[in-house]
Amino acid sequence: MTAELHATGCLVNHKKVMRLMQESGLSVRPRRRFVATTDSDHDGPIFPNLAKDVVPTGPNQLWVADITYIAIAAGFVYLAAILDAWSRRVVGYAITRRVDARLALAALRAAIANRQPPKDCIHHSAIAARNNAAEDYRAELEKHGLRGSMGWRGNSYAESFMKTLKARLPPRQRRADQSRAKNQSLSMLTHQ
Repeated sequence: MTAELHATGCLVNHKKVMRLMQESGLSVRPRRRFVATTDSDHDGPIFPNLAKDVVPTGPNQLWVADITYIAIAAGFVYLAAILDAWSRRVVGYAITRRVDARLALAALRAAIANRQPPKDCIHHSAIAARNNAAEDYRAELEKHGLRGSMGWRGNSYAESFMKTLKARLPPRQRRADQSRAKNQSLSMLTHQ
C-alpha cells in the first residue's frame, strides 16, 4: 500500500499507512510461505518420460502422481495423490505431517488396492519427485507391473487437481488441525 501511495505522489511512511489501515479495520494479507515438496536434485534414478505422447482411451492406462501441502493452523500436512488420467479421478492418496517416501508409497499402495491395475499401466510423476525415485517405491511399481515414468511436463492432470482442491478448501483458520484438514480433504477426494 505504501509503495502505491508513493507512486501517486503521496509521501507517507509505512508506519502511518499501517496505523490508518488498522483504524479502518483493514489488515495486510500475509505473504504465503513457499513449501518445497519436490527436489529435482535428488540422487535417485530417473525413469524415461513414457507419458509424453500418451492419450488414454480407458481407465488404468496412465496414472499421474503429485504431492502438495495443505496449510493448517499448526503448520502443514502433505497430500500425495494418484489420479487416473482417463477418468481424472483419484485412485489413491495419503496424508501425513511429513513429506517423505512413506507418504508417496502409501498413496501408491492405496491406488493399487483400489484399482488392481493391469500390467504396463504407466505411473507418471515429476522428475523432481524424489520420493517416487526411492528404492522402495520403484520396487512396488515393479512388483505390480507398473511402468515408471518421469518428466518435467505431462503431469498437468495432477497439478490441476491439486490447485482445484486447494482453492475449494476452507480458509486456514477453519482447518485448525491435522484431523480436520484430513477430513475436509477426504470428503473432497471422495466426492469429485
